[in-house]
Amino acid sequence: MLKPSAQKPSLKVVAVGALMLDLLCRVDNLPQAGEGVVVSSSHAVLGGCAFNSAEILRQLGIPCELLAPMGQGMFAHLAQEQLAARGVDIWLPPTLSPEGTPADCGACICLVTPDGQRTMITLPGIERHFQQAWFEEAPTHDVALAFCSGYEIDGAGGFAILDYLNRIRQQSPDAVIIYAAGPRIASVSDEKLRRILELDAIWHINDQEALEFSGCQTIEAAGCALVQQTQNIVIVTAGAQGAYIFEPDPCSNQSSTCVHIPTTPVEVVDTVGAGDAHLGALIAGYSCGMTWPDAVSFANQISALVCQNAGATIPDSQLVNFYQMLHERQH
Repeated sequence: MLKPSAQKPSLKVVAVGALMLDLLCRVDNLPQAGEGVVVSSSHAVLGGCAFNSAEILRQLGIPCELLAPMGQGMFAHLAQEQLAARGVDIWLPPTLSPEGTPADCGACICLVTPDGQRTMITLPGIERHFQQAWFEEAPTHDVALAFCSGYEIDGAGGFAILDYLNRIRQQSPDAVIIYAAGPRIASVSDEKLRRILELDAIWHINDQEALEFSGCQTIEAAGCALVQQTQNIVIVTAGAQGAYIFEPDPCSNQSSTCVHIPTTPVEVVDTVGAGDAHLGALIAGYSCGMTWPDAVSFANQISALVCQNAGATIPDSQLVNFYQMLHERQH
């Protein structure tokens, strides 16, 4: 296991979202209506957007408090076994469902086609039902950075998460808050969107999500439209094209600047968790003093590495060089 970093212990990084079980299924093609397909191989691995990002942070030596409910049930049992093998502690909120009865953690069936692209079918669980009481002991003071996933914001517990993030904004006014929109971005209610915008959050979003949400035809137009709406930095990942950083133009509140950060093409095994890894690595780079362009470039490399492996997480050994690169710059 990689050593923890020497980051100031008084400054906290907090991840809010899901820990789930991913069932990776390799298929020759996605099924059409009425069609049955045979899976050529499958295996279960830990997943969930918040966990995937937090795991990259752990591997890169950045302390992070993961606020992801475990639940009780078949999926939770399998997830606990894998967490124990990694030596990772998990948050255990006092109540496991709105009714006070045990609820399982969610699962995600990931259909992976030969070109490495994935289509997800989510089986929602306890992570969709965050409650305000769960956050009573959660950190709000001296928080340096907090990030959340759009999947959980979209769920029934979304307002509880937004209330917690608002407390962070009030009690740690300089904290960076990042909203990882996710593919459910278009279904988030207007009221929740208003609350997200009030947090003054940086958005981390992929190209498909940006185009769908903005209604624009190009990444450049979509990024500019999002900056106009958020009045903050927007980072758009675009697969083999790398990523784009959009920022409000300091000379005009009606325009924005765009920086394209390319990536090195790789042979893709699958893209499961690539965006989550990008977010985790981005936060690690920024936490260690990188500029946003340098942090995005660093994240592009780690995201590409994840794409060369099956599943959303990779062994610690594959990140040793990145760990050293990150922490050597601090000395």
